[in-house]
Formats: sequence, C-alpha cells, structure tokens
Amino acid sequence: MNSLPRNVGLLGGVVAFCAALLAGLLGHCPPLMAARKAALCAIALSAVAWLCAHVAVGVVSDGLRRRGQGEEP
Repeated sequence: MNSLPRNVGLLGGVVAFCAALLAGLLGHCPPLMAARKAALCAIALSAVAWLCAHVAVGVVSDGLRRRGQGEEP
C-alpha cells in the first residue's frame, strides 16, 4: 500500500509526457522543444498525482483504523 502513491505518480507522469509530447508534435513544434515542455508537464503532473494518492491512501487507512477501533468492545 505504501508504493501505491509512487506508482500512481509514475503512471501519471508517463501519461502526461506522452500526451504533451504528442500534442506538441501535432502542433508543429520542434521535437526537442516539445520534449522539454512535455517533461516539465510530466514532472508537475506526477507530483500532483503522487500528492493526491498519498493523501487518499492516508485517509483510507485512517478511516479503516478508526472503524476497527470503534467495533471493539
């Protein structure tokens, strides 16, 4: 469960890089400039995806922990 945020961030970064690179190339942008912009976009999106997944996993685990404590006599 601890590696889930990292995996979500990595997947988000790869998808963002591919999408931004494709958009840049379809917009007749030079390949190196498109790759540079795509890399910046991928870094930003992977950081946001990691943060969101980290918070979501924390909330779910905290909720499960509290629920488990509430059911005990």
